[in-house]
Amino acid sequence: MHRFLDSAGIKSVRVIEPKKGEFSPFSPGISPLIINGLKKAGIASLYKHQAEAIKSVLAGNHIVITTNTASGKSMTYTIPVLNAYLDNPEVKALYLTPAKALGQNQKKTIKDTCDIVSWPGARPGIEVCDGDTDFNVRKEILSNNNFVVTTPDMLHASLLPKHFQYKIFFQHLSFVIIDEAHTYRGIFGNNVCHVIRRLLRICRYYGSSPVFILCTATIANPEEFAKNLVGLQFIVVDKDTSPSGPKKVVFYEPPQYHKDGELLRRLTHYEAARALGNYIEKGHRVIVFGRSRKVVESAYKKLIKDFPDLKRKVTPYKGSLVPEVRRSLENDLFRGVLKG
Repeated sequence: MHRFLDSAGIKSVRVIEPKKGEFSPFSPGISPLIINGLKKAGIASLYKHQAEAIKSVLAGNHIVITTNTASGKSMTYTIPVLNAYLDNPEVKALYLTPAKALGQNQKKTIKDTCDIVSWPGARPGIEVCDGDTDFNVRKEILSNNNFVVTTPDMLHASLLPKHFQYKIFFQHLSFVIIDEAHTYRGIFGNNVCHVIRRLLRICRYYGSSPVFILCTATIANPEEFAKNLVGLQFIVVDKDTSPSGPKKVVFYEPPQYHKDGELLRRLTHYEAARALGNYIEKGHRVIVFGRSRKVVESAYKKLIKDFPDLKRKVTPYKGSLVPEVRRSLENDLFRGVLKG
């Protein structure tokens, strides 16, 4: 696909060779109901790193898993939570995501796994509780659901200060999953670090001691990072044993140009908009990420200026949109109505 980019900006192209997967039997301690459900869904075994991570979690260890994107990290926390639910229907798990859109997507992923199990009784409740959630239903969600998806901001601003309203949740909190853990660095990471310390203190107050599962695909010092973020000892699972096809990685730097005697460089988000337009015209579906609302809006304006025919196929997505609009855009993206 790099042939659709300006060749002047391509600095290097690297090819990652394909690899075969390494498999392992289901970890001891997983309920036959879950195993049978997975097998019916075509999952006859686990990748070795999944089995290693699940075995460690079932033994009560905190883990940080740093395998590649699409390597099945969600199974490493979904299976232990569902397994614990079969032993104790009151068990609670808290899933922390840095973005509300990711939370909605993760809710669907967890539900899909839950749906393949033939539950002997009531199925576990899975729900999102974030800043979009109505104040009047937050207590009901935390009291009646087993898997609660939220953000660090919501945890800090609402759940922890009002913990006395959600004591059932904190009393039975058994798992805390922190996804995209690499985003919690710098000043933001320091703030989240203190929020987690508050969470642990409240858990101790209510007599719970949750297992922490950190997931990330891009971090060089996972054990040190996890310990600093949470304040506990972690076991690292970092060998990716999932199969993968060939990948091509392109290092691209926006080209320079002269203007009024000055040597300037093209704007990165303008280059991203051009790439997005080129890819979609060639039949691909693409997501471009921006670090701010201003960057996203600017890139979108550039896209529509250069590719006016794509106006109905691409839209900006940002946290300032009302929840109903965001849900609608997410649905259109998942269904393929939106191409970018």
